[in-house]
Amino acid sequence: MVFSVLWCVLFMFRISSGDNALNCSADSQNFEKILGIRPIANNSTLLYKSNSSDSPATAECISRCGNDDGCLSFVLDYKKAQCQYFKYQVKENDTSQLLLDEDVAWFVKRCYGDGENCKKLWALERISGAILVDNDNKMLPGNLTRFECQTSCLQEKHCRSANFRVTDETLKGTCALSRNDRHLLPSSYRVSGYDEEYFENQCGNDNINSK
Repeated sequence: MVFSVLWCVLFMFRISSGDNALNCSADSQNFEKILGIRPIANNSTLLYKSNSSDSPATAECISRCGNDDGCLSFVLDYKKAQCQYFKYQVKENDTSQLLLDEDVAWFVKRCYGDGENCKKLWALERISGAILVDNDNKMLPGNLTRFECQTSCLQEKHCRSANFRVTDETLKGTCALSRNDRHLLPSSYRVSGYDEEYFENQCGNDNINSK
């Protein structure tokens, strides 16, 4: 069972490599927080370590990586209160370079655009093998890439979360936007198949309250 879950989650990363280059202004740059999986720590460098395990390191790690053009992503270890960063683009489609780890979060620099004025530390949170069952979902037409699905949610006035499901060999899939999230509908948040991902819009409250 553990092996099956591991294979399913890593397979989802294999078929859904990042498709946005970091050729954007500082105002357009943000982070995606990926839960439950991280790159193997080869060639990573210490970015920050808190003097106390009780002191949150998230904001400091994001600030340091965001201000360093050489930092493309970092892994935050909550138990050690420290983060290690990567100077190279980790290949999300290479499962041999990824590990399951529930004690960390992987923050990846993304270029989501500057239209949202989001003040949150990270714009989106991604969880593989999960889905929000919501009858009021807005299904977008056609097949989209993961990045297109994510930016659609960020740009949608009332989108708090999205479900993305790969449906063909082109690595594109269906995208459904929701006014709800796993916190508003905890009983509707479910474990799902390897081909589905759940995105949570951290800027959603800002967007809804400002429009």
